[in-house]
Amino acid sequence: AGTTIALDTTGAVTAGGTTAGGALTIGSTVQPASVLLTGDASAASVDIRAAAGLTAQDITATSGGMFLLGETIVADDVRAAQDLLFATQSNAGTATFGSLTSTNGIVAVSGLIPSTVTVTGPTSGTSVFLYAINELALGNVTATNGNVYLDSTFSSPGTGKITAGNVSAAGNARIVSSGDITTTAITASTGAIDVDSTGGGTLDLGTLNAGTTIALDTTGAVTAGGTTAGGALTVGAVAPVASATFTGNVGAASVDIDAVGAVNTLAITATAGMIDIDAGSVAAGALKATGDV
Repeated sequence: AGTTIALDTTGAVTAGGTTAGGALTIGSTVQPASVLLTGDASAASVDIRAAAGLTAQDITATSGGMFLLGETIVADDVRAAQDLLFATQSNAGTATFGSLTSTNGIVAVSGLIPSTVTVTGPTSGTSVFLYAINELALGNVTATNGNVYLDSTFSSPGTGKITAGNVSAAGNARIVSSGDITTTAITASTGAIDVDSTGGGTLDLGTLNAGTTIALDTTGAVTAGGTTAGGALTVGAVAPVASATFTGNVGAASVDIDAVGAVNTLAITATAGMIDIDAGSVAAGALKATGDV
């Protein structure tokens, strides 16, 4: 259509390749039982709402925002010029995407939180806010002009899970789960990194680089690679971690590590304060601080 496409029914909607010069809306007045798009869909803005399954190929909002709603959402590459938002009809719903990209807006869960959110490729927006009751399974996550916030703390202690590739934020990177958290690397170029397992899960985080502080908290084990913080690095400030291992050099304004078991690190440099390690055992490389060690 040269302008808008609007589809409303209580039955099922099935369409092939769909292109609109204006808005594409499906279910904005009456939600269909299901929506199946067998070809790519493109419109100035996109709003698709299904009572049950929403299945699509690539979906693109060329100049506006996008909202997707369904109990089960499955789509390939999803792109929006402005905010890209999605939700499920209940907390038992699931959302699976090839990728999520907003060029000038946020990418976020907005509404009821899915049980699981899976993105096999990259997720990118000015800021990224993703939540799941049980599991976030993500590729690389990038906030180009703001913060990354990933949260799976809504399930029982120890059962939530977050896995991601490289997590990069222009501002802050906050990752919190009731269970394990695994990332390839985390960067907060001008802000802080805050990673917390509220149920004592394992933190396996890769390289860490923050413009300000880094805080790592769990009662489980912590593993990270080379770690650099413009402010303080704290590990186990809320409660001692089971163990802490840094496979690369550590540099921060100050370093405070509290562990029940072993702390294993390479060199540690505190550029503007002290190094304080309280642990069952410590194996470390060279320690250098402007304050006490």
